[in-house]
Amino acid sequence: MILILSLLLSSALARETELHWSVCEKSSAKILKKLDLKIKKEEERETSYLDTARLTQYQAGTTLRLRDSDEDGRVSTVKISFDSYPEVDASWYELEDFKCEEDLYGSKPHYSCSLDYSSSARNNKTSFSDDQREFIAEYANRDVEWDALKKHGPVRDRVWKLGKIDGMEIKLESMKLPDGSEFYELSTRVPHAQTETAHRKLSREWDNRDITLCDEQESKTKQVLDYFKAALRN
Repeated sequence: MILILSLLLSSALARETELHWSVCEKSSAKILKKLDLKIKKEEERETSYLDTARLTQYQAGTTLRLRDSDEDGRVSTVKISFDSYPEVDASWYELEDFKCEEDLYGSKPHYSCSLDYSSSARNNKTSFSDDQREFIAEYANRDVEWDALKKHGPVRDRVWKLGKIDGMEIKLESMKLPDGSEFYELSTRVPHAQTETAHRKLSREWDNRDITLCDEQESKTKQVLDYFKAALRN
């Protein structure tokens, strides 16, 4: 009982919000030049999603992602969306790669919990662990149709971990689609209590640095899956 209360308290105290901005610039080089921040780390990855042809899993709030990189190998992620900040059993927080968080795109909050798994399997469907499948069974709005899943991707994913602005670590990410088009996102993580102030401060900072934000502020996942859904219709 004490352990459960401790886990719930620590998760509440550690609650963070990840702030995202969709950026409409011509290239990552142009964004980096305007930011003028030290590049601490640069990483290239390949990202794919597993879903049905009609993206029924994503539409029901469950995202199945595969990410391959030289540094981390293959990492699978199960991410489940919630209508408000998630209340899940405290035992899930005992898993090292489990987290719940709030993401903010523009003024719109999104709530989710996710569980990662480092896998040596190259088969897409066996890259997900028993814990991930149990997490889906317990919290997903619909069962995963494993036999109906197909791979959407990969897309080339590049990440730059940059220096800080007012104590906030900045990250730039680009995703290059199979047709050669590319989109960009800036992000940072802050304690939940600082969400409004940090979002206002950094939005003003992007404006001061002449960084053009997109009219439509959407998640990277939605943009990638919208692309593949449209490609399947053509």
